[in-house]
Amino acid sequence: ARAEEARAEEARAEEAACAEARSCDASRHAEEACKRAEERKQAANERVDRAKHAEEEARKRAEEALRHAEEARNRAEERTQAANDRVDRAKHEEEEARKRAE
Repeated sequence: ARAEEARAEEARAEEAACAEARSCDASRHAEEACKRAEERKQAANERVDRAKHAEEEARKRAEEALRHAEEARNRAEERTQAANDRVDRAKHEEEEARKRAE
């Protein structure tokens, strides 16, 4: 009976050792999966940061292009006004010359 009890105790010890080994193995796999998940999260965060930076740069370029377009429009309006002023002066001078000629 003692031999049988010893064998049973040995079997329980072996099973406990196997369970502990399985637990350690599962823990190691979980740690590895956690590490991979953390790496994926970090890579995603880096992609988000790059996208935000690119968006900010695009916004700045768009604002700069808009500013240049507004400046060009203002210059065109100034040239148009100057041309209109010259036309008005020429018409006035022509009218004055016509009156003097009469």
